[in-house]
Amino acid sequence: MSEAAPPEVSGRKVGGQTLIRLKVVVQRTGLPISSIYEMMDNDEFPHSVELSERRVAWVEAEIDAWIAARIAERDEKLERIPLTRATLPGQSGRHSSTLPTGPIPPSATAQTRRRS
Repeated sequence: MSEAAPPEVSGRKVGGQTLIRLKVVVQRTGLPISSIYEMMDNDEFPHSVELSERRVAWVEAEIDAWIAARIAERDEKLERIPLTRATLPGQSGRHSSTLPTGPIPPSATAQTRRRS
């Protein structure tokens, strides 16, 4: 008796979990394939699920959690950075206006022209 072909798994629920193929993982993470497999080897990325001898997929929720963790790490780092970026007039937010405002001094304009 032959084994049934695995179901199409790009965004389809299988066993209560949604599995996604490598192409979708690459699109969602922006990582090249080589980095995905290297990070898996270093336990820095969710491991794939073997569907057959030559077919693997990833649990969508695990990929989403990995992405969310990267965003949380970024946000945590940003919270530790002193506020230095200026915001546009009328804007409020974590990047309050701490840079000098007003006309650009002639000496700064001359330096910019020389670099061009």
